[in-house]
Amino acid sequence: MKPILPIITLLTFAVAVTTTGLAEKAGGDQPVKKKHPGHHGPGQHRHMPLIPPRLIDKLQLTADQQATVSDLGEQWATDRDKWLDEHKETKNLRDEMKAAREAGDQEKITELRQQMRDRMSPLHEMRKGYMEKVKAVLNDDQKRILVEAMQQARENWKKHPAGKKRHKTPPAQE
Repeated sequence: MKPILPIITLLTFAVAVTTTGLAEKAGGDQPVKKKHPGHHGPGQHRHMPLIPPRLIDKLQLTADQQATVSDLGEQWATDRDKWLDEHKETKNLRDEMKAAREAGDQEKITELRQQMRDRMSPLHEMRKGYMEKVKAVLNDDQKRILVEAMQQARENWKKHPAGKKRHKTPPAQE
């Protein structure tokens, strides 16, 4: 029995060191970023919330504001899903875009990207309308936080490799 105890101790130590080494490679104690479970590629806005939960936390909404923003978020989700269900042709564009990327056809990618922008424009306009309704219930400080967060999101997207390719011109203001 005595020889087995050092072996078990050694194996436990080896597993702990290996696991720690893997955690350090993944960023130490930082959680590994995962893709949003609803992300399905370009043009897929099925899981695009009106306001991300982290931003709602930053806004420190009152109970009345929270109720209004929550209702607007639910209305947005219903209208967004209805619009996407009525405009399934965007899926075909996404499939064509994927094929063009795999083929390395930059001309076709540029053409399809513009078609996608044109077709998705009504959805983006709808979202802007909802965002105006949200801004209407916020105080000046909260509006400032919201606008800054939206500007930061645009800047982050422009720095992202996919954003650099897609947004050579600034995106429309929200």
